[in-house]
Amino acid sequence: MGIQLTEYTQSYTYTSKQPSWRSDYNALFIDSASELSDVCILVLTGTSTQLEDIAFFIRQLVKTHFTIAAIERSVCGVRYLNLSPASDREATLKHFIHHLKTHYGIKKIVILTHSYASLEIIRLLAKNPASYKEHIDHIIFANPVGFGKKSSYISHCFRFLFIHILSEYILSIRLALNRESKSFNTNMRNKRKLKALNSFFKKTLQDPLRTTKEIWDIVSCDIREQVKLLMQEHGYSFSFILNKNDNLVSSSEVLVFLQQLDSSSNPILFSGNHLDCLTDERQVLTLINNIHKITARGSHA
Repeated sequence: MGIQLTEYTQSYTYTSKQPSWRSDYNALFIDSASELSDVCILVLTGTSTQLEDIAFFIRQLVKTHFTIAAIERSVCGVRYLNLSPASDREATLKHFIHHLKTHYGIKKIVILTHSYASLEIIRLLAKNPASYKEHIDHIIFANPVGFGKKSSYISHCFRFLFIHILSEYILSIRLALNRESKSFNTNMRNKRKLKALNSFFKKTLQDPLRTTKEIWDIVSCDIREQVKLLMQEHGYSFSFILNKNDNLVSSSEVLVFLQQLDSSSNPILFSGNHLDCLTDERQVLTLINNIHKITARGSHA
């Protein structure tokens, strides 16, 4: 299995200025102890995704000799009735980035966000872009939200429950029954995907209050203008990793945004669904190769 992620995680508590508001989160930090150790890849996962759900992806990143960091939000049920997932995730990210810089001495951070996490990094950077530019100049969006026309709460829930979850289970069953696809790699990929999907679904139902708030945030937030501003006026660079068959977040809407932006950003397009870029070995290796190119080009990526 390789490294055990639990050996590299530590619990943190962020206390806000608001009375009685404390946010607990786990963070992973793996120092590469190589010449690239001052370059950190910070992985931010979407709603209901825990570190163990993307353990394969983290382990592949470790092999690249970069320093790796990631944040995991706990599933807290109804403990925090007044907690806003949007402000909590932004504050947690701000707290951990500060810790990476001051405690671990990280000089450069490449941020990789998946799904819902695209919102928290843009909210943080948009509030004070100049202060983060020295340490963060590249953000990789993997199947991001916030780049399309606003949809209704009901339609997003329908896509999640009856299109995304159900279709992925059906596809996994078909692969399991298909004799021609029973190679070792196919079986392992299928198991990784099913494990992540099961965890995703379970934790979503475990914390219905947070899930409800996050879905409202997803369907109502548009970050296109903020991304454009960060890119054109503050010099931030962005890359896009998209699964063409994503039935939870529309890749076509992201492509429309990039065409309108008239930038040199060439997205990497994969087949497959929302979680494939983190669970499919070929896609993971392509993504990691892209990270190597980004860090090699430096701030002009």
